[in-house]
Amino acid sequence: MANEIDEKSLNSNADSATGENGGTLPADSDKDFKTLYENQKTRAEKAEAEAKRLKESNSSSSPKPAEATPAQTSPSVDVDERILLANGMPDELLKQLKDIARLRGLSLIDAQRDSLFVAVKSQYEKDETSKKASVRSSRGSGQVEAKKTFATPGLSREEHRALVKG
Repeated sequence: MANEIDEKSLNSNADSATGENGGTLPADSDKDFKTLYENQKTRAEKAEAEAKRLKESNSSSSPKPAEATPAQTSPSVDVDERILLANGMPDELLKQLKDIARLRGLSLIDAQRDSLFVAVKSQYEKDETSKKASVRSSRGSGQVEAKKTFATPGLSREEHRALVKG
């Protein structure tokens, strides 16, 4: 293990260690290093055991993610959506198609042939054609405006001159 130090490196550390005043440590410092090493080793083992225990408890207590539907995991969903939009499918109809595909567990392309989507699409197209075919309301009664003649009462001087010139 990487935490283990062999006896030789422990002894070499004791020989090269210096105190606060720059002098060498006494011979009994070798025992201090050994006890320090043993304490550090014990602490490291405890910390590793605690980390392992926490990791196991977190993995067992955490809820597992729900299984994703094929529409969410399939990388071609975005491609299918782009293809349908490029072919002129309206956003409202595409939203309905996504819902049906998710409900039935189909891809967007396959869901186009589903009977539920075919019914939704025909109703949508019927509504769109009726919106386009509806006649706008007229802005009047449709009667022709009467032309002004010399006999029209209340003609202004400019209107009378226009009638003479015209």
